[in-house]
Amino acid sequence: MATTRRRERPERHPTAQRLLDVVVAMLAERAVDQITVDQVLETSGVSRSSLYHHFEDFPDLVEHGIAARVAALNVAAAQVLDRLLSESIDGSSFRARVFELNQALHAKDREEFRMLRVVSFALADRNPRFRATLARHQQEVTDSYERVLRTAAERGWLRPGVDPAAAAVLVQALTLGRVVDDISEHPIDPDAWTGLTATILTDVLLMPAAD
Repeated sequence: MATTRRRERPERHPTAQRLLDVVVAMLAERAVDQITVDQVLETSGVSRSSLYHHFEDFPDLVEHGIAARVAALNVAAAQVLDRLLSESIDGSSFRARVFELNQALHAKDREEFRMLRVVSFALADRNPRFRATLARHQQEVTDSYERVLRTAAERGWLRPGVDPAAAAVLVQALTLGRVVDDISEHPIDPDAWTGLTATILTDVLLMPAAD
């Protein structure tokens, strides 16, 4: 089974890693704008001078924390994609696995991940430093989807003419679109949403199920 290839990153200094770990943990519990430098320093036990030795400034640390959090979630997603491919023995089983993955990606308990990605994209706007950092992580997850879809195309499970790279972006765009309803005052029926997105994925991208 082909596995996802990821870029090797240099090992961080233990102090920098401790600061980063604290920020990542805080991101799982609170909004970005609720994380302060004093909270991070107190929790980590790191001095202010050490923080500025390892990072350009506090926003730089937070940006690296967001990128690390996104990367960790992307690694988990890539592992799911690897499993999806390994468990598919034919077109019908692949369709079934795609349907299951679609339900999982749009589930309520994935709201934090969806919101984090939206926040990270917004932060990248007009911030070249963070945009460059986030771009590397984003490319990795897109590559993971593309690899699975390209393999599906080679096995005859993708409709002719469907570009795997474009399909990889579409799958992610549909998932991010769920945020519109995540923050809605009157959310729609979640089954209606997952049913519609599943129809788009299976009927537009995939070959029809065998009779």
